[in-house]
Amino acid sequence: MTIRYVFQVLLISSLLCLTGCALTSERVSINYKPISSSKLIKGADKVTVELEITDNRDDKTRISCKKNAFGNELAPIRTTESVTQTIANAIKNELKARGFKYGNNPNVFIKGDLTRFYNNFQPGFFACDAFADFNIGISVYSKTGLKIYTRQIVAHGTLKNIQLMTGENAKEALDNALQDGITQLFNDQSFIDSLINNNIAANSAPPHTGGISQKASSGGSADETLNKIVELKKMLDSGYITQLEYEKKKAELLDKF
Repeated sequence: MTIRYVFQVLLISSLLCLTGCALTSERVSINYKPISSSKLIKGADKVTVELEITDNRDDKTRISCKKNAFGNELAPIRTTESVTQTIANAIKNELKARGFKYGNNPNVFIKGDLTRFYNNFQPGFFACDAFADFNIGISVYSKTGLKIYTRQIVAHGTLKNIQLMTGENAKEALDNALQDGITQLFNDQSFIDSLINNNIAANSAPPHTGGISQKASSGGSADETLNKIVELKKMLDSGYITQLEYEKKKAELLDKF
């Protein structure tokens, strides 16, 4: 047995290993691990949320693709559950963990536009890496349809130095990307404020009795007040005003109701 023969055997074995049964399609279940540091938020129990996720991906049928050691795409990798349902369940769980309600007669709406949820394998000579992307636009709307929050979430998940380009490794990288994206969203205080403040403004508005009271007409509508509060929060986050100034101005706006 020559050294050249041994090298060829090892090379072929490595190629077969990296391919990971690449000709067989596979279905995997994406799992979300809840944020351990989540806590109940004051006022969240008075907010009922409705959530809708729209799938705007070019290819809605797969979340990854197996490759051979040369980087050629082979069998597709799909999910057992729709991606939008998985993402919606993750967001719902985090909302409930903070005390928000989900169900009938919502007073705030969350809409998500999913543009990417995909894992890409990058093969090397002896190992490969899995790189997953999760991109989604999140918007929050008041009951009257006013957009009060918007953000583009760009999240990533990686799995390095793996030997098999299989569904299980794609799943793990995508699990990490989903975790990153949802964590980004719920760590954004502006997102939480848009849910809480929207409900405060809506509940502070005077009842409709066939006309507009003098107090309401001088202070503006609930949506206008909420818009101003959101703008104040942006100024606070940018450092233009202090926390004390923010709280004072917000109280003044709410007092007008």
